[in-house]
Amino acid sequence: AAGAEAGGDTPGGCGVDAGVNAGVAEVGVKCTVERRYLTVCRRCSKLAACAECVAAGRLQWHRHECHAFCCLPPGATGGADTSVVRMLLRYRAALVPEVGDWRKDKEQVAQLRTLQKNPTGKIPSNTLAALSAATGVSSKECAALVAAIRTNAAQIQRMGAKVGCALSVLLGWHNHSCRPNAAASIDADGLLHVVALRPIAMAEEITISYVDTEGSLDTRRATLSEHYNFDCGCERCLEENRQALKHKMRSSRR
Repeated sequence: AAGAEAGGDTPGGCGVDAGVNAGVAEVGVKCTVERRYLTVCRRCSKLAACAECVAAGRLQWHRHECHAFCCLPPGATGGADTSVVRMLLRYRAALVPEVGDWRKDKEQVAQLRTLQKNPTGKIPSNTLAALSAATGVSSKECAALVAAIRTNAAQIQRMGAKVGCALSVLLGWHNHSCRPNAAASIDADGLLHVVALRPIAMAEEITISYVDTEGSLDTRRATLSEHYNFDCGCERCLEENRQALKHKMRSSRR
């Protein structure tokens, strides 16, 4: 993914940063992922890589963002969650022509600009100024990236428990349905796949669910409205809303 697995401030897995869950609501697409034996960066302890990624030089690339992070003042690196700062540092490093993305067969960091950015709460100007000063990314870009993270971050689960969040352009390009025909999955190599949940007809839109589909109509709609800034009108919601109205009308006649 262009973004990162994020488990608070624990090391991310297989060459990805533990990097995007600050300010991200604890909702969203559920992904599953396996974790191999990992080597943790000895300097910042914020990134971990499997043996294959170490051999491919992933930790060598990481030194670009690691050095920038470790040179920040204690106030920027000593908090409970430094994920947004590190995400912005990765973004800045990847856009340097001499550095580029840490691998060429992954989503490119620059593609994060293409993600939808819903107004999920205004970020204080002093916070944006502090992020910009710490990372070298303009306040405008900081605001846009944080909005993209808040709008598109996905929940990662391992063995049935939430372990963090991830940001993927591929995932972000999919629209929502409370009755999705596809879901996200991360394989043992850390690659994200969108897999079909049922046969999908030609020209049918591929959709995923941004929320827990086990939730009630009111719960799903409230979460989507609060965190994604839209009122869901998917087929399932319309059906359940019609059923609720019929039930209410029958009850009122009694």
